[in-house]
Amino acid sequence: LIDNIENAESNADESKKVTFESKYACPKRVRQRIVNDKLVLVYWRSPTYNRTRLIVSLFIAFLLASVFLTNRRPAVSSEAGMKSLFSTIFISFIIIGVMSITTVLPVMLKIRDVFYLHRAAGMIDHRDLNQALAVAEKRFICLGSACFCAVFYFAIGLEVSFNKFLAFWGFFTFNLALYSYFGQAFMCSVRGMATAQILNAVFIGINNFFSGLIVRPQYLSAFFFVPYYITPGHYVYEGLIVSQFTGDDRLVVANDLSEYQRWITALPAEERPYCPPVESCEDTQYCCPTDCCGTVEQYMDSFFGGYFNSGNLLQDVLVLGLFLVTARVLTYFSLRFFNYVST
Repeated sequence: LIDNIENAESNADESKKVTFESKYACPKRVRQRIVNDKLVLVYWRSPTYNRTRLIVSLFIAFLLASVFLTNRRPAVSSEAGMKSLFSTIFISFIIIGVMSITTVLPVMLKIRDVFYLHRAAGMIDHRDLNQALAVAEKRFICLGSACFCAVFYFAIGLEVSFNKFLAFWGFFTFNLALYSYFGQAFMCSVRGMATAQILNAVFIGINNFFSGLIVRPQYLSAFFFVPYYITPGHYVYEGLIVSQFTGDDRLVVANDLSEYQRWITALPAEERPYCPPVESCEDTQYCCPTDCCGTVEQYMDSFFGGYFNSGNLLQDVLVLGLFLVTARVLTYFSLRFFNYVST
């Protein structure tokens, strides 16, 4: 037998040689589709990560917005009422973001460790998994954001406008995507769950503090403007607020000697028709019950010191897109260069 083998090797017939045009039995696009479908199936079979997350999102949306159900979109608001509305919008995207980034870690850890074994066997590479992760996560991000916004937006009393709803959903989807994709990136870039949770905590803390509500931008010192401008939550929050309240002419009653009252009285007379009212209640769309009222848009300008304005919306979209690209690039290079499992 050995002699036959040696004879066959030394006198090989090249015409009978079995050859293939490529290393794999199917082209790249087919292999990628198979990996994408597999990841989608893995996600769908992780109910604690996705189906439970969707249900919890609906519950949180209704719970937060239920505070405003009995007084949805009043014609005249108080300063306290507007602060509550701004704060509830802030809490909504923070809570859903925290839930997304914490629940993605255990699922990503399992996927990452299996990937190391498949890569060692030559079955898959980092490019395939990186794209599959984005595709599989994308549909659940869009679905989760749509479910939350469909309940929260209308229950809290924001304007019934297709364009404004689309803008709110868009920025909220950006937020959900950022938290989910950065969670994936953190889990791929470090060895264990504990370290990834520390990175998550830092990411969450920065977004909490520098998004523009806990410390408003006009009160930040020069040094703290650096983290303010590199915090994704700042651009999400500005987009959510500005897209809803720009051009809102409903009234907000100014408290005596408040910052808002000083802001209004400093405006030119033609920009403050309700402070003091120049028309009687019968002759104007809105009736100011005190000597000084301003519009919701003016209150937004006052509350954020003029830093949140409609001229920044395009910038917000572009910067958030850049953050998403950063998260995907970080995941790509982490999958390419790191291996935390013996293979």
